[in-house]
Amino acid sequence: MEANLKRIIKLIQKTGDKLIIADSNFELPYVIMPFVDYEKMMTRASSAISELSESELLDKINRDIASWKINKEEDFCAEAEDDEEEVWQNDLAEKMKDGASTTEEKKEEKKEVEKAKDESKEDLYYFEPLES
Repeated sequence: MEANLKRIIKLIQKTGDKLIIADSNFELPYVIMPFVDYEKMMTRASSAISELSESELLDKINRDIASWKINKEEDFCAEAEDDEEEVWQNDLAEKMKDGASTTEEKKEEKKEVEKAKDESKEDLYYFEPLES
């Protein structure tokens, strides 16, 4: 593993590219890049902020907050959709379960009705006159 990482770093040094490393779920990805490039990027970001006027800085902060809220709302909506899907599946499973028990109950009732009919037939008496 260490040898592979060294090979990757050498390749980055040759090409000047950046590398993104993440786990299989692509959670918490990391970027590997030359430190000089990172330093330049951070210097540009901090100098860009320091050059803003007060109103420009407030606008930037408000845009950042709005962007953050939108991302949180999207995350919340995605979670809500997942929860809604789970509730729907649980309801469907419950209805199917209830439907199955209802069908079984209907079968039992039908058997009882037929049994009652058979028993009532046994209780019927036919009287015929006797011939003498």
